[in-house]
Amino acid sequence: MIPMLAWIAKEAPRNQKATYFAVMAAFTNLALSASQLGTKYLNRLFMIERGRYDELGALMIVTMTIGLVLPVLTVWALQQGPNGQWRSLGARLKLLKAYFSNYSALKNSDTWRG
Repeated sequence: MIPMLAWIAKEAPRNQKATYFAVMAAFTNLALSASQLGTKYLNRLFMIERGRYDELGALMIVTMTIGLVLPVLTVWALQQGPNGQWRSLGARLKLLKAYFSNYSALKNSDTWRG
């Protein structure tokens, strides 16, 4: 939280700092609520009880995977293209589909260059 506040104080326009702080506080609250909800559903899916830790390994793997994949996908979906323009989510999904289906099709497509 503190690095985010320092970043806002440095980068936000002088006349909009309060708005930036409020929006980031709202996003932080949203993330905390989503985290609690996700924990609730993961605890329902993986029943860990005293003396029975069979599913603990799977729960840890799923939690680490979500913690790695979700932020990476979010950054990938929200980044700008190489020429500074925003790509649509449909164009990004086409790019991802082409990457996994055929690398040479991706290399020669116009979507790769932007």
